Amino acid sequence: MSRKTELSTHHRAVSDTVRILMSRHEETVSGLARDLGDHQPNVSAKLGGRRGWHMDDLWALAEHYKMSPTEFLATIERTRAATEQITAPENG
Repeated sequence: MSRKTELSTHHRAVSDTVRILMSRHEETVSGLARDLGDHQPNVSAKLGGRRGWHMDDLWALAEHYKMSPTEFLATIERTRAATEQITAPENG
């Protein structure tokens, strides 16, 4: 897997995780952006894959969702693994 593909997969997993958490917390993108001290278009672009997530974003998201950074990163990894399993082609 190329570095670019790896980063894309990681950013997608972060976005998927954030969408799941937003749904559980009945949050809007604008509400999340406000709580993170960011602008709604920036958060929308990150969720849509048009911009990447940065480490500062991950720490802020962990704090926002009242998780340790380690717990938040583990949640992202579980989301990535589950998505990979769902989208993997079936073996004949």
